Amino acid sequence: MSRPIAPSSEVLDSVSRQSIKRFLLTLTLFILWAQVPSSYSAAHALSLMAACAAGIDAAIALLAREPFLNASLNRWDVAIAFLGVYYGAQIVA
Repeated sequence: MSRPIAPSSEVLDSVSRQSIKRFLLTLTLFILWAQVPSSYSAAHALSLMAACAAGIDAAIALLAREPFLNASLNRWDVAIAFLGVYYGAQIVA
């Protein structure tokens, strides 16, 4: 007998959900901010902001002594996700 698929609230713990919400909110604000007319293209501005966010999240994770490989998502995972956004924006720019 197959086991039913659990809803997403049972799969992720509260720390992981908070990390995902923080990443998505920050990414949304960065995308909106990158659309403001400036001397940079939107993709270049997004890549710069994502690189800064990755560095800040990594620094906070170091100061908070969060484990790098943890069962739940934390600031290290958010930093790695922002590095992915950075490299993706670099490809587009």
